[in-house]
Amino acid sequence: METQTKPSIDTERVKAEEKLIQVIDEFLELSDQTINEEDIANSVYFFFSSHGVDVGTTVFSDAAASALYFFVTDRKVGDDIEKLFGDNFYFLCELLQKVIEFCNNIRFSKANLARLDKSKWECGYTDHLSLGDILEEKNRYE
Repeated sequence: METQTKPSIDTERVKAEEKLIQVIDEFLELSDQTINEEDIANSVYFFFSSHGVDVGTTVFSDAAASALYFFVTDRKVGDDIEKLFGDNFYFLCELLQKVIEFCNNIRFSKANLARLDKSKWECGYTDHLSLGDILEEKNRYE
């Protein structure tokens, strides 16, 4: 009598992760939202992953906005920063504005968040997440 062996949890997990990535790709194909540089998602994921992606975008956007706010509303702070940075002060202000735009573009775009989720499953540390977590995320994209 032949007995069937049940697939190991590792095999199930690998298949579930592959299916999740496939579902995210399908979601992105249907999305009309695009990002200028497709490869930026992995870089952004690694930049923000130590903070948690959602927290990272909020923290950096809020910090940049707060800095710009203080440069404008507190003349002493603005003058001191302008003296410190000299000719680069306006470049600094523009850079802070770009940080705000960049973070908001990620935070408010379902497609960009999907790209970050895909990066998490393709190259992030996910061993601590369960098979149930994978299936839950897959269901969210289906």
